Amino acid sequence: PLLGRPRAELEAEAARRGLAWVEDPSNADTTLDRNFLRRTVMPLLESRWPHAGAALAAAARHAGEADALLEALAALDLARLGGDAARLPVADLAELPAQRRRLLIRYASGQLGLPTPPARRLETLLAQLGARPDAEVRVAWPGAEARLWRGHLYLLAPVPSLPVGWQAGWDGEASLATPLGEARVALARDDGEPVRLRVAPRRGGEWLRLAGRGRRDLKRLLQELDLPPWVRERLLVVHQDSEAVAVLDAGEGRWLAVAEGWLSDAPGPAGSRPPAGRRPPVRGR
Repeated sequence: PLLGRPRAELEAEAARRGLAWVEDPSNADTTLDRNFLRRTVMPLLESRWPHAGAALAAAARHAGEADALLEALAALDLARLGGDAARLPVADLAELPAQRRRLLIRYASGQLGLPTPPARRLETLLAQLGARPDAEVRVAWPGAEARLWRGHLYLLAPVPSLPVGWQAGWDGEASLATPLGEARVALARDDGEPVRLRVAPRRGGEWLRLAGRGRRDLKRLLQELDLPPWVRERLLVVHQDSEAVAVLDAGEGRWLAVAEGWLSDAPGPAGSRPPAGRRPPVRGR
């Protein structure tokens, strides 16, 4: 409650009450911006305009109120566009006035914990909203990127590439360490037999045998799942000997497909899972 009171007024009141206070030596260091403003700039301004401090404080309050109103407007626009900050429909976004498009993209980025795009990057992104529906547009800035795909604007953290030639052995039980982070997943044969798995990026030509669907080409299976290109780039294929038995989205740590005869702890759209309450059988159980 005393932050808005002038220093001289507080010192006078403390002296009147006989109060002692401790001075922080760093407050006298005018190499720090806040102290330079307080001890050098503000006295100079107030020597010319006595009410400069009060006027600046009022301007700051008004700016804060304006920011709150703009945030409320952006929240309303986001709700009208479906409420998913990470996936905005381009057609609806394009119907907003340009100022509100900028505001909404900045707001959505903040809601996702992403850095907001700099002004030039934001203008580049807005200029791409009219790209062909089949165009794959990417606009990046430090700590974030935007992708246009299938009529939607996706806001996401940068997607790192899988190193060429990377592969790892896995027992299906322990968390799987990948170049994109640790995936807390499990995979096991439904007969409980021990497994020795190899995990590697997708190379092309793989196929899986799915329960009730037979032998399926992995490329066509992924097309059916309608995955964005940046998700396809981070897929890992799990092999038992030379046979592909599962496909993992390494970025999200979730299974996209699991072959017949195998059980996963968290299946995706094309997999098998154990009955409720049952973990996949693992070695030694």
